[in-house]
Amino acid sequence: MLPTALFLRLASSRAFWTLRAKFRHFAFLLQRSVFNVRRQFGDGRSRTGTFVQLAVTTTRQLLAAVLLVTGLQAINPWLLDLYSQTGLKIVPDTYATLLGTVAATGGVLIGLYYAATTAIAGAIYSNVPNNVRDLLAQDRVGNIYMRFLSFTTFASIVLLGFRAAGLEPNPFAASLFVACTGISVIAFVKLGARAFYLFDPTTLSGELVENIHDAFAKIRAGQFRWNDAAFQNHAHQRARLALDTSKTLAEITSKQSQLSGQPFVTLCTQFLHLLRSYQLAKKSIPSDSRWYPKQYVHPDWYRTEDSQTSLAFRGSGRLPPKEVSDPQWVEATLLPIVHACLRKNIESSRHDLSSRLMHQFDLYVRTLSSEHEVKLALDRVTDLTSACTDLLFASPNGSAEIEPIEQIAIADAIASTPVNILLAYIDALRRAPRETIASTIVGLRWSSKADIYNLNVPKHIIPQLEWMHPRIQFETSAEGARVSPDWYLAELALQPHVQNLKDNLTVLVDDVQSLFDRWMDSCSAAKLAWVRANILTREEEYWAKMDYHFHTFREQSTTLNSNRRIEGLPWAAIDLHAIGEMISSRRRVVVRRMAEDMPALIAVNRKESYPDFAGQFLHTVGESLIEAFLKNDHNHVREVFANFFIASFIQREQISLDIADVSTTQNAATIKVSIAPILDLMSLSGYGLLLSEYHDNPTLAALIFETWNNFLDRRKAEGHDLLPLLAASISITNSAFEIAHRSIIRTQWGQQVAHLLRELPRESIADRGSFVVSRTVAVHKSPLVRVLATDQLMSLYNGIDIFIETLVRKRGDGDSVKFTTRRDLSRSLAREIQRTQSRTADTGREDTVS
Repeated sequence: MLPTALFLRLASSRAFWTLRAKFRHFAFLLQRSVFNVRRQFGDGRSRTGTFVQLAVTTTRQLLAAVLLVTGLQAINPWLLDLYSQTGLKIVPDTYATLLGTVAATGGVLIGLYYAATTAIAGAIYSNVPNNVRDLLAQDRVGNIYMRFLSFTTFASIVLLGFRAAGLEPNPFAASLFVACTGISVIAFVKLGARAFYLFDPTTLSGELVENIHDAFAKIRAGQFRWNDAAFQNHAHQRARLALDTSKTLAEITSKQSQLSGQPFVTLCTQFLHLLRSYQLAKKSIPSDSRWYPKQYVHPDWYRTEDSQTSLAFRGSGRLPPKEVSDPQWVEATLLPIVHACLRKNIESSRHDLSSRLMHQFDLYVRTLSSEHEVKLALDRVTDLTSACTDLLFASPNGSAEIEPIEQIAIADAIASTPVNILLAYIDALRRAPRETIASTIVGLRWSSKADIYNLNVPKHIIPQLEWMHPRIQFETSAEGARVSPDWYLAELALQPHVQNLKDNLTVLVDDVQSLFDRWMDSCSAAKLAWVRANILTREEEYWAKMDYHFHTFREQSTTLNSNRRIEGLPWAAIDLHAIGEMISSRRRVVVRRMAEDMPALIAVNRKESYPDFAGQFLHTVGESLIEAFLKNDHNHVREVFANFFIASFIQREQISLDIADVSTTQNAATIKVSIAPILDLMSLSGYGLLLSEYHDNPTLAALIFETWNNFLDRRKAEGHDLLPLLAASISITNSAFEIAHRSIIRTQWGQQVAHLLRELPRESIADRGSFVVSRTVAVHKSPLVRVLATDQLMSLYNGIDIFIETLVRKRGDGDSVKFTTRRDLSRSLAREIQRTQSRTADTGREDTVS
């Protein structure tokens, strides 16, 4: 810098400031030139680095092409000798032209492919998130094809370079690249056709599903570094990324009307297939694996040990949370997508797609149940119905008398899932008895932790084996060998299996009952009579199968709880008697509900495309009545008999509405069918009166007498005497040559009654007449019971005979009605009473009657 005095003197001159400005301008230009040189050098270095990076990424494919061509040229002398023996020869000019054509063809196909993908990306994938857009870039089929095409193109160029260097033409290379070009052209046609499907983003969902599948497959026991936390976490992160992309893809699909149908269902079908595979693979994944994300659970202060709470209080702190795994994190992402898909298709009335999705969902819950995850399977069904309750149980239109058949079909698909869950679990129990599990545990070597996960035992046993493994290894290290006996290890491993059986039985009884109750309440609130009837049929089927297969649970419980040796080991207590009582009680509740719904269902004019729930309910209630009579269950009779009585007459009237001309053969047959419900009613009433005397329970008879007499008296007061109708119904049946409609059902009822009566004690008596004939008679105080309790296979009298004699004839207007061609039960009763009186007079005492 200039001295201050000199600067002040020069500053007064104009030339100084002009010269100073020019120097500063020159310095700026110099600095700008230096900056530009440095910037260009930096940009050149960056471009060079980018180019080097690009070259490095392509080096493998470049070297592979060069090595292939070099190898072909190395064996060319031997190939020429073989080629000359064929009589063919390579024309040098044509050889070069051929390779040039191959290279040009490859270049054209590469340009066309990227032009097509660019157009698709601009039209569909421009407004989607990056993770969905990446699906197109990661398209496996397209990437493999482009690698093959670029490799073929460059290899042909390298071969041209070798030819330009003076090397001999290679006949094998020419044939090879012609074949490769043919593959490229023909594959491009198929790839072009496939390109149209890329307008649907769900087409690329298979890549997502495969990424998730590969992620959990690689951390299964026995895979490379399967027990390494870093590898487990990497698999989790990879699957999490694919799941997030799946969620985004599903949201886009559900909002686009052209994709919310078939493509959306296909996407969800892939997810359900994945979940089934994942559920089967969970047995091979450690419980503490980093594949499962960790979450914190805070303990209850008053349920924690005193030492921990005291320490936390002294430190003025709180109880530390416990780190637990979340084994349902994959399902928590994918299942809501399935729920949304089902809702979308129900709303859009795509019932075929809804049914298809429900079928796949049913297979999924069956897989859960077959893996002894019964509660989880039922929770999945509950979550699905909760997500779609407003659609599944939507009230019908005001003008509609019956709900749409499609709504009934969807409700049937959902209501059948508990049945399938039950059957899948029973099959799983039969495939894994105590002996099988114990022998599997005994055969375990315990040398490696991976051995635990390859046993193929139920998943709930795995945590117990994981707990036992380090202790057995310590025992082996300390003692030099395992000293714990096989029976001891097997019994420890079976302990959680017993607990699982108890928990599953609780779910199959209590939780299923609650689920059906919620469905029924929803139907009642929405006035869905036919959907409710459909659910009732499925519930009746469920409890019938539960009752039929109950012996399997009994056998499993008995076997698992037998041969206990370890003292003090807590075992789950299973009260099978209480469970059996709950099943029987619930079956009575279902039948009672059927009886309550019967009259309204029968009165509706049902279309042939709808199931005959009313007829099914009427038959089911009738079967329950004969069972109640046999078991002396007057409470059940009181609950259902009145409704069964009314429904039988309504059913008769509904069938009679189809009769136009009774003279025709078809209508005559219709008449015989129409009276079948009345014949069933009379037959059941007769057997009920008989069994009332058998059980010495007047309540049964009182219920039947009261219902019949009140109804007949009321109808007679209205001017409609029904006794002639009953007589005519019996007469038509007896006069026909063919077997009466439903007579086999009534015969089966008679066989059940006869089987019960044969259990009575019998005594020998001598009938005195022209000859003394010895025979046996049942010991009972009721003459009716003694007459019906014949020593033959079946009595000559049936329920209708009993009904006529004990009810109709006891009425004041019953004697005037003629029941033609019926067996006269009154004579047999009179003879039995006379025989008893005679024997009493001879012996001086009354018969032993009970």
